[in-house]
Amino acid sequence: MSQTTYTSKRLDHHGIVAGICKQLKLCELIDNLIPSDHRKKVTYGEAVVAMIINCLGFTSRPMYLCDEFFKNKPASLIREDLDWSELNDDCLGRTLDKLFEVGVTEVFSHLVTRVINQLGIDIKQAHLDTSSFAVTGEYKTSESDDRDAVLITRGYSKDHRPDLKQVCLSMICEGTSNIPIWMEALDGNQSDVKSFPETIKRFCQQLEGADTPLIVMDAAFYSKENITAHENLKWVTRVPDRIKAVERHYWAISEDDERWESYGDHRFIVVNEDYAGVEQRWVIVESAAKMARDEQALQRQIEKERKSNLKELRALSKRGFQCFADADQALDELVKNNKFFGLSNIEIKEEKRYKGAGRPSANSPHQLIWVSSAELELDDHCVASQSHGKGRFVIATSCLDSTLNGADLISIYKAQGSTVERGFRFLKDPMFFADSLFLKNPSRIMALMMVMTLSLLVYSVAEKQLRDSLANRDETIPNQSGKPTSKPTMRRVFQMFEGVEVLLLSTPAGQQNIMMNLDDLRLKILSFMSSQVKYQYGIE
Repeated sequence: MSQTTYTSKRLDHHGIVAGICKQLKLCELIDNLIPSDHRKKVTYGEAVVAMIINCLGFTSRPMYLCDEFFKNKPASLIREDLDWSELNDDCLGRTLDKLFEVGVTEVFSHLVTRVINQLGIDIKQAHLDTSSFAVTGEYKTSESDDRDAVLITRGYSKDHRPDLKQVCLSMICEGTSNIPIWMEALDGNQSDVKSFPETIKRFCQQLEGADTPLIVMDAAFYSKENITAHENLKWVTRVPDRIKAVERHYWAISEDDERWESYGDHRFIVVNEDYAGVEQRWVIVESAAKMARDEQALQRQIEKERKSNLKELRALSKRGFQCFADADQALDELVKNNKFFGLSNIEIKEEKRYKGAGRPSANSPHQLIWVSSAELELDDHCVASQSHGKGRFVIATSCLDSTLNGADLISIYKAQGSTVERGFRFLKDPMFFADSLFLKNPSRIMALMMVMTLSLLVYSVAEKQLRDSLANRDETIPNQSGKPTSKPTMRRVFQMFEGVEVLLLSTPAGQQNIMMNLDDLRLKILSFMSSQVKYQYGIE
């Protein structure tokens, strides 16, 4: 007598991730680029998609537990007859090795070019930045035979983990969709000043003759060498305050200058500049928020110097000098490197200093010493000089036409925080992957960083498509506070799909899949997603 058996599988938000991967044809693109041995039960494309689903599982589970992660998930996420036990660390390790062998940047460029073409995205702005990722392990260079592998070493840690070695990631994101369109693993001690020009060169080569977009970068790009070498490139960047021309403009522009224009809580003035012999437009920006931060920082510097000087003055008052000149020189040395304080009411007098303890008698042995005392005096002129230019910064561009006005350039530069910097925050979230990385060798670290960036690409595409659909239909869904929004984050959407399960019924007539816990809100969200995502949740 046959009987009905059943089991349940957790689907949650993984169906959205798997559906986007199928929509973008990531598995097919990778398998076409890197054909797998027919004897292997899992193709390279399937292994990469599995790692992406694992990365976007937000469980902070190490990659080597990938098969455990999928144990209670439906096989339809990747392939119906796939045995999850095949996704072991050997399979994933071989895949990472193969990605490195072909070239992680080359593989990513191949995939993203086809994704951009498929989605019909016109790249107008490209935001470039780098960040460091801490790693655990020794990673001695002598242990690696891969000359093309990055050097994992200590460098300037943007994660504030100087105790760990690191690897750097260079990434470019498209300006409107936040989709990563370039990635490259760099040495752990790589400098942005040197890496930016090389990245720009390789990125432009990837475009294969297409119009180069407007490149947006931070101040590391701005130097005489870089801007003269990229005269024909359209760029927007911040100008370092250390450049003398910046200070000159700060002093030339008064608080009541008639040229000031308003933009939100900013105001700005656009001026022409030919720094390094290259014609540019500079936007002198004054921010109320930055003004407050800079003033607080200035007050902290003043207070730090005051406390340090008072401590040294107390020590000098207890110290004796053999002559007047020595005491006077000690006071000069105290304020030699001061920015804000000078000395007033200076007094240097001769005193008797007796040897031994107790009350001295008239004949007690003693010596004549010189003792100094003084008071601190704040230099108001110096403080005013230091205050000048506070709250201001300069944005420069090589675009000389007026199609981009000052407000546009401020908006474009500030978008760094919502594009490439947001991408780095996403990749470094412990719930996305892990606080630090550990693999056997640098080549696998490089390949894993490519998979992580692909995960960001899938996440960004899903978010863009949902937001575009909501905007096109003038619809909203509730945010974390229950208020309607047309710009939800995919992180929030993923949370809303927690608890969706698939009930697998095996009957004499065959197997039947029943989707559980798809309430009206989840069905509404799925109605805005692609057909591949809907299929994962049993919606034809």
